[in-house]
Amino acid sequence: MYYKCNVLPSKPLALETCLNLGNKLSAGSGLQIMRTHRLGAFTFYSRSHQGDECGSDGLPLTPNSVKIVGRFHAIKDGLQHPGLCRYLDIVRCKDEQLIVVSELTKRSLLDCLAELTLAQRVQILCEVADSVAYLHSRSIVCARISASCIFLEMLTDSEEASDTISENAYRAKLFNYAMYYLTGCGEEVDFPVHRLDCAAPEVLLDSAVAFANFATADEAKSTQNSKSTRQKPNPECPRLDCSNVDSRMDSFGLGLLALHLLVGVPPLPAALPDSDEALATVAMLIRCGCTGDCLLDSLLAVDSDFTNAFKSFDWAAVDQELGIGLGGTLDMIRSCLSGWPSHRPFVSDLVSAKFEAPLAAKLEQLRSRSSSELGGFQPRVDIRCRRRFGQFRPEKSSVSNGDAAALGKQLDADDDVDIGPSEKRLITRGELASLRSVEEFYHWWTLAGGDPVQPIRQAGLVQRHRPITQLPCYLGGSAGLILYLEQPKPHLLHEFVVALNDRELRDRVRKLNPLVFFPVPRQPESVSATSAAATAATSSAPGRHGAYADTSSQPKAVKERDVAYQIERCVLFHQLLLCCPYARPLLLAESAKDIPPLYRALTWAHLLGVSGDVRSRYGALDTVTPRESRRISDKQLASDIPRCHQYNPLMASPHGHAKLRKLIKAWVLRRPSCAYYQGVDSVAAVFLHLNFSDEPLALACLERFIDKYQANFFANDNNKEVTQEYFAVFQQLLAFHCPTLAVYLEQIGLFPDHYAFPWFLTMFAHHFSLPSVVHIWDALLLGNSSFPLFVGLAILLQLKRRLGLMEHDFNEAVHDILPQVANVNLELCLSDATRMYRDTPHSCSYRKFDGSDLELCGQQFPIDTLDIEALQRCRAPRISQEEFLTIAGHLDAKVSCIARSRLSIIDIRPAGEYGRGCLPNSIHLPAETVLSNQCDLARLSDPVVQANVKVLIYRLEEEAISVANHLVMRGVTRVCLLQGGVEGLRSTGLLALPSN
Repeated sequence: MYYKCNVLPSKPLALETCLNLGNKLSAGSGLQIMRTHRLGAFTFYSRSHQGDECGSDGLPLTPNSVKIVGRFHAIKDGLQHPGLCRYLDIVRCKDEQLIVVSELTKRSLLDCLAELTLAQRVQILCEVADSVAYLHSRSIVCARISASCIFLEMLTDSEEASDTISENAYRAKLFNYAMYYLTGCGEEVDFPVHRLDCAAPEVLLDSAVAFANFATADEAKSTQNSKSTRQKPNPECPRLDCSNVDSRMDSFGLGLLALHLLVGVPPLPAALPDSDEALATVAMLIRCGCTGDCLLDSLLAVDSDFTNAFKSFDWAAVDQELGIGLGGTLDMIRSCLSGWPSHRPFVSDLVSAKFEAPLAAKLEQLRSRSSSELGGFQPRVDIRCRRRFGQFRPEKSSVSNGDAAALGKQLDADDDVDIGPSEKRLITRGELASLRSVEEFYHWWTLAGGDPVQPIRQAGLVQRHRPITQLPCYLGGSAGLILYLEQPKPHLLHEFVVALNDRELRDRVRKLNPLVFFPVPRQPESVSATSAAATAATSSAPGRHGAYADTSSQPKAVKERDVAYQIERCVLFHQLLLCCPYARPLLLAESAKDIPPLYRALTWAHLLGVSGDVRSRYGALDTVTPRESRRISDKQLASDIPRCHQYNPLMASPHGHAKLRKLIKAWVLRRPSCAYYQGVDSVAAVFLHLNFSDEPLALACLERFIDKYQANFFANDNNKEVTQEYFAVFQQLLAFHCPTLAVYLEQIGLFPDHYAFPWFLTMFAHHFSLPSVVHIWDALLLGNSSFPLFVGLAILLQLKRRLGLMEHDFNEAVHDILPQVANVNLELCLSDATRMYRDTPHSCSYRKFDGSDLELCGQQFPIDTLDIEALQRCRAPRISQEEFLTIAGHLDAKVSCIARSRLSIIDIRPAGEYGRGCLPNSIHLPAETVLSNQCDLARLSDPVVQANVKVLIYRLEEEAISVANHLVMRGVTRVCLLQGGVEGLRSTGLLALPSN
């Protein structure tokens, strides 16, 4: 028994003003109340290539199963309609077997067809037509409109609904509606995709039927107008390289479904392909396809159960129920069952109100029903929810902040609670997971040990052949004849669905604190983006989140596999994303701990500051026309894309190649000052992998990411000063944190441009796999544009500690040590990178070609730009005057503040100048004595001083550079120069006479 209630508004708002970031959270996949989410799985086999088959490029052909996986993920999140069972996952197994997991409702149409009233049957027909019209608007032909592929979702909370179908208590939902699209119009499987009881004549007349270039009813003024104009295809819609198919094959299936629903007897049998009855049906369909006659006339000419039921049926009652003229229903069915596609109406013609379609009035009536008429109830949330479009609306709450504790006590006491107006409706602790979307439910189900392969195997649907039976049984002959044993072919398609058991997940949920599902975010203004540690300590308080304290300190790989922890994080991030931008500081603080994989794509978009109408911007770009220019070359893309993350099934699929090509071309078109270079493909692949069904959002994130972290890297003029400055700053930061390693690498001639170029050109997406890259970028997006430099430093330091980088010469380091970058401990690297990032003054990582402002605590610290030669000549970075004074205290702070700061002041001026005025508590090391090795550097080895940032105060810049280089050679850490030297401090009033 099912219950549905939209906590969030499901009607989409306008796209013109702001970013559409919340739609994924609310429209279609929003919070739903169901008594139990049901998951189902079915399996089929794709066509296998022969071992010696190769493509035109000489490479082995892409397995058909990989192609199907790519198409599946292209539509998995993009199809959101209440009349469709959501696709959730696809698993690729051995022998080209594929297992598809989908949402499943409790009752099928065939099981309860006899119980339905006439009004209910008309309602189902209208809802199915509306769902098919939606699929056509997304460029997908169903080709399987049959009563066996329709399920009923119960929308009432009455206990009797599980046994009795009551009027207006259900919704018809199509199941497995994209099989035709997934299998490449049936070209990539060895079984017929179409069902015999709903196959159109043209399907049987043309075995090479294909998919693209069809129109919908919105594009046609009339079904009789053969010259109707057709709008341009939606650039966001998935496309196949097929032709010769008309979407009106679904009109034929809809006509057969209407006869089955209304008359109660199937017009065509679902018989076995080799039976006499099936052969007679095929002959009848082919005859209609050749002559163009209506199939209904041929059906009525045969004496059958359907003919008798049809003649005794009251069609006038159907006309009255639909609100159309007498005989209108039969006319609609006859037009749908025409043998020629050109004589059939488009499905969207039948549901479009603008054409006064026969099903339009009934559909409008169904859409206008309120949730109370559906028998639902509405738990509400006491926050202001931000939709993806930036519009806000308050939501009432039946679970307020004050009642949250009472709710938990009640659940602890009797294990169920009333959260709706109906006295009969109680939700148990085990059903709390069903408060969430079906996508969240399936994600948690997999974390709780759910595996769709095991139930399929237990049902006997996984067939394996012993390897010895696949060996040739005879080799010989002058021609090298090889004979193989005859292999039994498995059942290529299993029509029945295996229900997946979710008992383990419900048992795990029952042990959680129920308040986990009702988070109450604190006021965003009271949370700072830099207070992640304090937030983590508060969130892990015992009694509020059950397993939070035990898991929050574990590595990310462990946390992402912990179902209890992920439930808490998913619920919290769902709430925070809806509250953005008001909750942005809190979102930053929570993201500093970790980001749940389910909401990583939307969280990244918020962290990058994506805004505007991303869909309109993407749709206005021409990413289809081939281009051969200095900025972009399709020939170069065709060479680079097949080598980019091809271990991943999505990126290896033809659909992934096409999407990545479109994404890169769209980025080049959006950035006239940039050109495509190798490295852009690796960066774009990360965003495409996260937003595989949302290319506009992937493009928006790619633009913001490159503008922030790789500014001027891919400029048209290919300015080498950009990378030279980047590597010079990297070398200075390496000397700042690990001078011994920096000096050693310089001595053996190993400079950053020898090993770090692919690191920063791809932001580590070239050396690491996609699962590792997303963890790196989780931390990357929380820092400024200099954070990648510290990730590179952390990698070098780990190679030094674990693999002894300083014990190898140039050749050994290049060929043996540095290629092992992918084997470093990422958790430790990111921890070290974050520590170094926080301990380094921000102005020390300043770059002229950065393109972004340097900020710390809301204040800007300008610093004079230096040319490349000046940067390369000095081994120590520079700190700006403003940041130096800010770290020391404040611009108007007392002198005593400097002693309590994390700075160590080293004054290298001569004794005479030092005696006339210096900073209090500064260390006097004259430059002459340092360069001549006559001074004792033991004072700098003090643990307190060693951990501090050592700022050189000087008068002559060249002298200061020499002293800084000498200190780095002596292994002194955290040495930097004060921008402007002592001259910039004279106006501050901080200089005083030395105390001794």
